[in-house]
Amino acid sequence: MPPKRMRGESASPRRSLAGRPADTTGKLIDAAVDALRDVGYDRLSMRDICRRAGVTHATAYGYFASKQHLVSEAFHRSLVEWSTRPIFGDTAGERLAYTFAGLGQFMAEDPSLNTAAMAAMLADDADVHRLRGSAGDLIGRKLVDALGDRANPAALDALNMAVSGAMLQAGMGFTSYEAMVQRLKRMGELVLAETSAG
Repeated sequence: MPPKRMRGESASPRRSLAGRPADTTGKLIDAAVDALRDVGYDRLSMRDICRRAGVTHATAYGYFASKQHLVSEAFHRSLVEWSTRPIFGDTAGERLAYTFAGLGQFMAEDPSLNTAAMAAMLADDADVHRLRGSAGDLIGRKLVDALGDRANPAALDALNMAVSGAMLQAGMGFTSYEAMVQRLKRMGELVLAETSAG
């Protein structure tokens, strides 16, 4: 089921990157990630990103509606790469544990981007909404693959909620990525035990 639109969001995103030059898109995303590492999300500005990328404001805003949209796109592209990594394990529990460990490693690879994404992806904007929904789908499919024949709506709902909450807490600095992984592994064990009992 597609995610519901939030108040103020239009039915479709204002911008699509499809058909636009990939090199310009890549320059803007790379510049945004570099700027995040240097100044953080609060001090991030489209002006600085444009300067680093060597493009004009008019060009940048033709691709991205806002810094929230740009940061969300950068995070989404990283998440797509993570979602294609293989899952190993003979049982659902082993595969979930491997998936959660991989998620923690993925987030630790670029903490500045992940911290920024947790704020940016909450924006009430159609472009961000689309990326937020796609990110949820990517994580959901990863959980389905990990659970295998143990996948069911109740288990997936519980694990999706656990993952989104854990990512938000870790991204905002309320817990470490290592602690996030351990908590998710325990949640996975609880969910699998509950579904076995049911």
